[in-house]
Amino acid sequence: QLNRINWEPEVAHEFSTELPMRIEVEGSYHQLGQFAAGLAGLPRIVILDTFQLKGEPGGEQIAMSMRAKTYRYNGDAGTKAPVGKKS
Repeated sequence: QLNRINWEPEVAHEFSTELPMRIEVEGSYHQLGQFAAGLAGLPRIVILDTFQLKGEPGGEQIAMSMRAKTYRYNGDAGTKAPVGKKS
């Protein structure tokens, strides 16, 4: 069960912009594993930066809170022709 996705402020870098988010999900051990595998299978890079697991002893449900990051390319930054060169 997906409980929450909160986008956090973007972080600009030279060639990309980091798009962090806070995600909270709940499910069985195997369901959380499937969720993480699904993120890994996305067509863009998604990094699970930090996460916490909480559950009751003997319980079947586990809550996972994580900070994930993905990135957006900033275009053609840094691909300028060298000074003095003509195209």
